[in-house]
Amino acid sequence: MLENVNLKRKLSADEFNLILPALQLRLYDLEKVCWDLKFRSIFVFEGWDAAGKGSAIAKTIDGTCLACHMQLPPMLFQKLMRGDAFEQCPSCARILYYEAPADEHQGGTS
Repeated sequence: MLENVNLKRKLSADEFNLILPALQLRLYDLEKVCWDLKFRSIFVFEGWDAAGKGSAIAKTIDGTCLACHMQLPPMLFQKLMRGDAFEQCPSCARILYYEAPADEHQGGTS
């Protein structure tokens, strides 16, 4: 999908201000549908200028933030494993999500 983005397209400040309300309304509608369906979601936007600087989101598998490689506090890691909420890494402030190790996904095959 991103391969279809025209990276050469430019908007003037006036054009941007003109289309922004409609885009914000579309985003609100999407957030509302997710809320109504009790579908956990988070919307994160990173500009093209962030390329190469890392991501605002990081994964943890074993209690370590895979972006900054710092060990997470055990209670924070437990909360992420339960899927209660999104949390931030206390070291790098990235939004964290938990992904079970591959062997857990496959029912513990070994």
